[in-house]
Amino acid sequence: MNDTITRQTATGPMEQLRALREARRLTQGALGYAVGTTGAAVSQWETGVSAPTMDRLRRLAAALGVTVGQVVGTEPLPVPSPPAPSCPTCDR
Repeated sequence: MNDTITRQTATGPMEQLRALREARRLTQGALGYAVGTTGAAVSQWETGVSAPTMDRLRRLAAALGVTVGQVVGTEPLPVPSPPAPSCPTCDR
């Protein structure tokens, strides 16, 4: 799975949530289910209509494998890992 996210992808505080969710190929509904709410709530968070509680932020961070600061944009996003070198003789 490619977790590459760039600063250009996320422009607003909760848009970073969208970038993290999309990098993990999760729907709003799937992420909502993982944190005990609905996809509609996730949509509202991503668009700034409403904000998640601190408890939900902790759950979001856990579900996405990042820190709360990364979810809300106060910490840098994860740096992508370099691709593993290929080994043409390893599969023999």
